[in-house]
Amino acid sequence: MLSMPQKNYLKRQQFISLRSRLSARLIIQQSRVFLHEAREEAAKQGVKEIGAAFLRLETFRDFDNIEADFGFFTEKPMRAHGPFQAGSLPAADYLQTNWRGSYERMRDVHIIAIQWANHMKLGIDSRRDEKGLHFGCLLNVFKVCSLSEPDPEKWETDILFRLKKSKPGDAVEPFVHALPPRLPT
Repeated sequence: MLSMPQKNYLKRQQFISLRSRLSARLIIQQSRVFLHEAREEAAKQGVKEIGAAFLRLETFRDFDNIEADFGFFTEKPMRAHGPFQAGSLPAADYLQTNWRGSYERMRDVHIIAIQWANHMKLGIDSRRDEKGLHFGCLLNVFKVCSLSEPDPEKWETDILFRLKKSKPGDAVEPFVHALPPRLPT
């Protein structure tokens, strides 16, 4: 089930993550490994309250060439060392929707959110170059996921696209960076 998309202002969020270049086919398997490692690193650094797990899509070239961060939000700033990245997502306006169910339809959920942003004349923070499509911030925040719940019908994911900053009267360009077709099955 998909909630109605809406524009929300989110406060700055601290995080720790691991970045990977991978195929879309490997996201679920890699997320289990990387999220486990990021959680252990946060615990080693003394974090008592680990927030929601997330996947942040950084660059999308095609289904076999994706660059993404796998991590957790934390209540305090983290230290980056080794393969870990630490930082904070800046406070900003986001397009947010919530998906309840398995991840098989996640591409469709993203497309619906993008279409709604275009209809509402909200600019998605992104750019395209020879290396692919780069998002200012595209997050899947896993409120309930396979790490804690085996039933995919109970999984709950917030999908967030950071919006471009604009001034009153600025023309908003629709998001036209179409995602490629589905993966062959």
